[in-house]
Amino acid sequence: MSQPLPRLRLTLDFMPSPSPENPGLFMRDPYKFSDAMLIVPPLLVECLRCFDGTQTELDLRAVLVRLTNSLEVEQPARHLMETLSAAGFLEDETFIPDFVPTGAAATLANNTNGGLGLLVIRSVYDFDGIDMVAAETAGAVPNIAALADPKQATAAERPARFVRIEKAVEIPDQTVRKINASAFGPAGMGMREILAYAPVEPD
Repeated sequence: MSQPLPRLRLTLDFMPSPSPENPGLFMRDPYKFSDAMLIVPPLLVECLRCFDGTQTELDLRAVLVRLTNSLEVEQPARHLMETLSAAGFLEDETFIPDFVPTGAAATLANNTNGGLGLLVIRSVYDFDGIDMVAAETAGAVPNIAALADPKQATAAERPARFVRIEKAVEIPDQTVRKINASAFGPAGMGMREILAYAPVEPD
């Protein structure tokens, strides 16, 4: 039995070809997973409907037979499939899909509290296994253990009181919303969305 064709990625941009010499449907990836840009000829645009995750190569060939009035469609069908895959436009082995959690992670992701998980930060003073307390307190407190002991370090000596969780904000395509580049800060910094604040416990 023929396997279903991979689905076209839902995040692709589709628009009429900007080139009068090459009419058709212009395709690109606004998220830049793929830098490829394709123009699908008008005759083949209808074939893209076959890449919905349910139809097979046989369905694609049937559409091509109807559109071309020819039975010699195996090669054009294969070429279209390979071109879309090589461009990274299909949800197949070329494209890396979103991570699907399993085990305990899946339980957290699918729970009833809105799909929230638990982020455990062991210490904000441990950088890649190196105790940074002495450096951050200019030697006033020797290490993490001393900082956690209220007899050895006061609250005022703690260099961190809160942590802020951020995530990068992508620049939308100009066809969606045109935003001045200055809104994204100095080069390389970008815009950040603040997700949460949390207090840092002394221990």
